[in-house]
Amino acid sequence: MKSNKIVSFRLVFLALLMLLTPISLFFLYDSFQESSFSTQKKFQLKITDFLQTSKQDNFPLVTKAKQFQFPKDHFSHPEYRFEWWYFTGNLQVDSTHRFGYQFTLFRNRLNSQPEKRTITKTWNTQQSFMAHFALTDSKESSFYAYQQFARGITGIAGEQHSPFKIYVEDWQLSSVKSDQKTFFPLRLFARRDGVAIDLILSPQKNIVPQGREGYSVKGPEPGNASYYYSITRLQTEGTIYIKGQNYRVSGLSWFDREWGSSMLSKGNQGWDWFALQLSDGTDIMFYVLRGSDNKATDYSYIAVIDTDSQKKSFPFHVAQIKIKKFWESPLGNRYPSGWQIQSQTLQLNIEIEPILENQELNLAITYWEGAVRLQGRHKGKPVTGFGYTELTGYHR
Repeated sequence: MKSNKIVSFRLVFLALLMLLTPISLFFLYDSFQESSFSTQKKFQLKITDFLQTSKQDNFPLVTKAKQFQFPKDHFSHPEYRFEWWYFTGNLQVDSTHRFGYQFTLFRNRLNSQPEKRTITKTWNTQQSFMAHFALTDSKESSFYAYQQFARGITGIAGEQHSPFKIYVEDWQLSSVKSDQKTFFPLRLFARRDGVAIDLILSPQKNIVPQGREGYSVKGPEPGNASYYYSITRLQTEGTIYIKGQNYRVSGLSWFDREWGSSMLSKGNQGWDWFALQLSDGTDIMFYVLRGSDNKATDYSYIAVIDTDSQKKSFPFHVAQIKIKKFWESPLGNRYPSGWQIQSQTLQLNIEIEPILENQELNLAITYWEGAVRLQGRHKGKPVTGFGYTELTGYHR
């Protein structure tokens, strides 16, 4: 009898797995990785699959511009399929010891059906959350990357408004002040395996709507778009912990915020994204969306933000990007690893190189995201600077 019960349970479990969507499996990944299955080859999803949806899903689509409302739009938009709060930064202890960090909170709606939450069905939620935390130590040439997953259940993962907080277990983005109308300064906190960040971020520039007043089109089909805004400079102070050592750090961060339901078209292979903070106070963001031929599509984009937070957008063809070299990761993935960017229109000629070549995140999604440094000329004058680069769609 006991054997029959075990067989029945396993059959039911397998049937449930077959019914789960790929995104559901995506958010169950962490449990599989830490279970007895961890000795097997872990499954992974392509980020481009994650950002696509079918017409049958019935999620609301981003098809036109909207007027942002703050602080309301800092909070989640649970009716859309996905969104994220994305932070990267370059911090230093002193002139010889620098850190790069990435801290991202993702929200994903598993399906578009209405939620039917009751006291007896607390776990009946369509929302799942994922968090990525990565740290680059330039002095030790070390890179750390971690992830956490949780269902959108109060006390485990989710959002609160007063005071504001988005969290996945103990990893969190939260307002330092307690009133609901004050979003900044922000605190970022994450820790895993003796590695942690505890940072306070205060904007030095205003909110910048990306695309056409925050309507960022990324493909030819209706809904291949997101609502997108950035704060390209935030003064950052705090502490980094690594294996028993505490480091007081300061520097600059970058905040990107997006939400939508079907950002990418089916033929998209991935993207190369750059967020650069120049020593003259200019910030430059651009991304290369790569199509089925792995070349830049017409939806690639450049934005230049001046010292007064004024943004100018440009079509991607005004700049020429030359890849200077490639790097092959321990997983066998081949990434660009050094760039020269020239543009007469932007009066720009700079070279970019990684702080550390091995900044590949081997998580549920494999991608390269890391701290970079730059030097060159802008508007006829020498500049240096730091930033972050994200490379997706290169894994085999």
